[in-house]
Amino acid sequence: MRDLRYALRSLLRQPGYLMVTVLTLALGLGANTAVFSVFDVVVLRRLPWDKPDELIWLRADRPFTAEELEAFERASSLRALAGHLQQNFTLSGDGEPEVIPVALASAAYFDVFAGKTALGRTFHPDDQRAGAEGVVVLTYGLWQRRFGGDRAIVGRRIALSGGGADGARVPRPAT
Repeated sequence: MRDLRYALRSLLRQPGYLMVTVLTLALGLGANTAVFSVFDVVVLRRLPWDKPDELIWLRADRPFTAEELEAFERASSLRALAGHLQQNFTLSGDGEPEVIPVALASAAYFDVFAGKTALGRTFHPDDQRAGAEGVVVLTYGLWQRRFGGDRAIVGRRIALSGGGADGARVPRPAT
């Protein structure tokens, strides 16, 4: 205990040295925490898919054309194909308009990534055909924040604009 008091008095007599010591310890601990956090997510945690080794991620600088997507679908080595394109849309009605990020996803998106809904359903192949009414799957956070967790949102039209959309509805479960 006497040695600890002596060390503390010595450090307090030299505040510059104390600051360098504390700063060095803080930077070292912060760097170790950051490295372990990345290592934990990348190496230790399991991906949320049943067979992550069968997943292939294709990324392009531009959206794939319909012909390119059809060629991917015809490839015999692919069990399923899903895609999305990120765009910003304006959500209006039920409060102030706000710009939200929207992922325009293919019908198989939730099947491929094993996505589940708390309410309603995910996309159906008929939702993707030309002329079909737009449907939307809300994130849990948006549903809670913007719509107050209202369960009656299923089947209701919401106003989305941007990216060529003029509205969409939250899909009802298939019967």
